[in-house]
Amino acid sequence: MPDIKFNLLFASLITELSRFMCQRSPLSSIFFIFLLPYEEYFYADNFEKSLRYAELTFQLYPDEEIFYYQGISELLLGRLEESIRHLEKLKKKNKEIKFYLGVAYYQKGDYDRAIKYLKETDNFLFEKYYYLLLIELKMGNLKKARDYLPFIKNGDMKREIEVCINEYEMLDSARKEILSGQFQSAVKLYKMINNFFGYKEIGMAIAYAGLKEYKTALDLLDSILPNLSSNELLFAAIYNAGKLNYLSGNYNLAKIHLRNYLSGRENNSAKFILGKIFSEEGNFDSAALYFKDLPDTVDDYLFYKGRTDYYRGIWGGAEEKLLRHREFFPNSIYADRAIYILGIINFKRGEYQEAIDYWQDLINLYPESKYAGITTKGIADCYYSLKKYNKAIEFYKMVKNFNPSDELKLETQLKIFETRYHLHRYTSLIDALQEFVEIYSDSLFASEFVAATELRIAKIHSENQQYYSALAKIDDLIKNYPNASIVKDALLEKIKICQKIGERNKEKETLSFLMEKKDALEYYPYAVKELGRIYTEEMKYDSALYYYNLLLKKEKNREIALLEIAKIYNTLGQYEAAELMVNQLIAEFPDSKFIFDAYILKSEINRKAGNYKRAVEILKELSEKVGQKPEIFLKIGDIYYETKDYLMARENYLRASEFYKENRDGAAIALLLSGNVSIALGDKKYARDCYLKAVLLAVSPNIKEEATKKLTSLNE
Repeated sequence: MPDIKFNLLFASLITELSRFMCQRSPLSSIFFIFLLPYEEYFYADNFEKSLRYAELTFQLYPDEEIFYYQGISELLLGRLEESIRHLEKLKKKNKEIKFYLGVAYYQKGDYDRAIKYLKETDNFLFEKYYYLLLIELKMGNLKKARDYLPFIKNGDMKREIEVCINEYEMLDSARKEILSGQFQSAVKLYKMINNFFGYKEIGMAIAYAGLKEYKTALDLLDSILPNLSSNELLFAAIYNAGKLNYLSGNYNLAKIHLRNYLSGRENNSAKFILGKIFSEEGNFDSAALYFKDLPDTVDDYLFYKGRTDYYRGIWGGAEEKLLRHREFFPNSIYADRAIYILGIINFKRGEYQEAIDYWQDLINLYPESKYAGITTKGIADCYYSLKKYNKAIEFYKMVKNFNPSDELKLETQLKIFETRYHLHRYTSLIDALQEFVEIYSDSLFASEFVAATELRIAKIHSENQQYYSALAKIDDLIKNYPNASIVKDALLEKIKICQKIGERNKEKETLSFLMEKKDALEYYPYAVKELGRIYTEEMKYDSALYYYNLLLKKEKNREIALLEIAKIYNTLGQYEAAELMVNQLIAEFPDSKFIFDAYILKSEINRKAGNYKRAVEILKELSEKVGQKPEIFLKIGDIYYETKDYLMARENYLRASEFYKENRDGAAIALLLSGNVSIALGDKKYARDCYLKAVLLAVSPNIKEEATKKLTSLNE
């Protein structure tokens, strides 16, 4: 039973309770002038100080009567546990004490004990009937509650209680209307209720949800959420807001509300809805976290657990759960889906006969299922994989009997053409696919599918190294189906083919087209980077800079753009501009994946500018940042070699060879360089040792051959 209106009634009862308590004190007013401090504060309504002095007094003069004052003070301060503890300690509980205990247990929510004590108080004590009435209302016993009304004093409070009882009956009737699906009738009843704030609005929101008026329902909940003081109501409103947002497709808001709800309440239904949201978003790992503790004894829960395991790739777990689901819930609304997924699992494992058995079951048991058509195609696919092509054709032709979607019709027709190729009706797979294209090329609903088949033909040409045939097919596709979503993939395929055959101009044209295509924005950075790369390779630096500057505006690609621009400026000998770009990269992206390349380039810029000391310092800074790397020692060795500091060059080359560890070819190259520096130093013996070690370490035939030549020339 709701607390809303009765909280106000209880506040007035507390005032009366205080007066009642003073009138019925165990001490006679004749001794009032001899009151102890805790008693004095008690009668002055200063209950905090009364409690403090009562505790001190009890320590000096233990007296059971002090429990009385403590219990009543704590009751009036709302400290129910302490109040009950002290009042229960009284060995002799007169009817007055029992009344206070009844009130305390009522407030605590222990109605059975409250009723027991209240019924043992004086019958003339009308206040007890208020509490007995409230308890019956809270327990939903309207008839018993009405039985106490005659004992309540006439007045505003009695009239308000009568109104509340009447409205509660309407609240209960509205709830029953919702349960019977009479949502419009429930809304009418809720609108007649003036009290029960929160209960009325939550119930009405549920009724509007039943009418699928989700916005109205959510607006109603949003209007009360900030003003709910009861935790019970607050969490009920949050849960329903989460559920309604889920039903209306507002998944982000639904997740926020349901997570807030679960932070304070345990509820399997809330966990299930959250799991379903993540499942529908394709985030199956998160879905599994919410599904994992749900009991397998509920149809929906067990099915979604199995389905989620399937999408997570845990096929064994999915199969085990879905088989149990078939056993426990043979009449489930998910029965056909469960069988369908079991068939897919076996199909993906290559266990085609098992898949056929499951799918044949589905068709036999649920011929009207929306999965019957795709399942029939699945059986045909199994026979196709088993190379039983005539049987496959038979089932492909049966798909039309199950009212398939346009997409499924096209997929099935295409598979028929492919199967006919395997039955030697066509000389090549391309011929089979091409006939399908010619038949459906004029069909508007088939344009996407036909375009995808055209691209497939182009890829087959490319695999057969028939590159110009592939390019011609892609050009036809783009011309005939300019708005098809597959055009983006066709352009990417064309770029790959152009790279293979060295058609640089066509590659640039295609990249420019891809870059300008409005429905291919996700490929814009790729196209711009590739154009920048090509123009850099062609030494057309102005054009390269144009494209890389476009990338500077894209936050995710700004790092690579800064690095590539710096490289171009370095190549052009514009060292200050190059270093400015590198410094900008390091400052803006200190944790960039390009930080190593940035420092290496910065060192090279300074080396080329003649700042050798600074070039070495930069490489040492890099070493402190990323650790000792062989590539860094090689670069330092190169700088010392260039400045003819051969001893320092050799030292760093040797250190590089040590740090290459498992990279034997890297270590061999470092040893070759050490040998070359040793020759420059006139130390042929050391050079011979370096070349010999390089021969022994090298895996690459080219490196081994070079080291052998160096060693041979020294021996001549």
